[in-house]
Amino acid sequence: MISSTFSVALVLLGANAHARSGAAQAPDTIIDAKRARSIPMDAASHRWAKAPPMTVTLLRQRTVPLMDRDANAALDAAGPRSATIRALYTADTIGVMVEWEDASMNELQLVDSGFGDAAAISFPTVIGPDVALPYIGMGDIEHPVVISLKRANADDVYERQFIAAGFGSLMPIDINTSMSLSYSEDEQTWSAIFVRPMTDHNADLSHGLVPFSIALWDGAGHERGGYKSVMRWHALRLEKLGPDEAYAEALRWGEDGRVVGDAAHGRELAGQLCAACHRFGDKQLAPPGMAPNLSALGGQAAASYIRDSIAEPSRVVVRNPNQNRHYNLQAERDSRGGFPANPMYAWFTVDDDGVRTSKMPTYGHLSESDVDDIVSFLKSIGTGAPPVSPDPPRGTQ
Repeated sequence: MISSTFSVALVLLGANAHARSGAAQAPDTIIDAKRARSIPMDAASHRWAKAPPMTVTLLRQRTVPLMDRDANAALDAAGPRSATIRALYTADTIGVMVEWEDASMNELQLVDSGFGDAAAISFPTVIGPDVALPYIGMGDIEHPVVISLKRANADDVYERQFIAAGFGSLMPIDINTSMSLSYSEDEQTWSAIFVRPMTDHNADLSHGLVPFSIALWDGAGHERGGYKSVMRWHALRLEKLGPDEAYAEALRWGEDGRVVGDAAHGRELAGQLCAACHRFGDKQLAPPGMAPNLSALGGQAAASYIRDSIAEPSRVVVRNPNQNRHYNLQAERDSRGGFPANPMYAWFTVDDDGVRTSKMPTYGHLSESDVDDIVSFLKSIGTGAPPVSPDPPRGTQ
């Protein structure tokens, strides 16, 4: 039912912060950034202690099956992760600190192939109330993101920066983000800090509300690439830059405790309309990879996004996963004897004018209350450990 428009709107799950002083924010969809004279790279600095903390939730990426049978199986036991966010900004820089608990420090090791703990932050390249937020998984074709990545490395400094527009599209760019990653053995906690220019030729973050997302990797679990935990889009409020409160309130729809629909009726409708293409909850009949897996949707998509994506599936078109995972064995072989990709696993079509259209139907017959019911149900799934993991991909499907 939900299209490849998995663009997640601004949302935040709030709770009290851990391990630091400072007044914690009440649960909200927006994080207040603190104005500062400068932004320290030391997590122990008193400036960070003055920034209001908020605890956020991250869930494993499940949109597409991982190319690792063991990793797919491990998702069964993988519940939500939490991290604490603090933010500072100056006239020309913006900084975010992420703290999360980890029982062990794991570093990338080239000699014995050890996997490293890591954190990354992403920002949309274009921001505004009239601009759709990018797909949460590294952006989408029309809405790229800037990603900064810091990984624990025993052999060398591991820092990367990319522009991305969806699956398989990472393009390295010059690094202009200062990054630090430190581990406290006493508290068994990682602290990652990212400080970047407010504006550069890749992104303009000089807005009162700045969307951002966080990804975390656990080296002990051999997490790497798409095997990671992802935070839905959140927003930083930069009070001195005049945030658009109407924009913020519109994005809070369905996320502030108000009931938006009848989840029981929504479950019935979703079972009728969504299960043929998507996997979610106990609905696991659709071929893996045919459409985005919705198993983590409730924790990774805003209610307003789900509502809008049902009404306008092609607003955000997500880049197809590697279609060479699935071959059409009924077609003719090419000159080298290979089968072509199976078009059933393409998430959008392209017409002669180059216009991309999601393959999800628009469901124009649904009433507004029906849509709200489906939203209410889909927001209820995926916030805990998924009941069924996606099947491992097979290259000959």
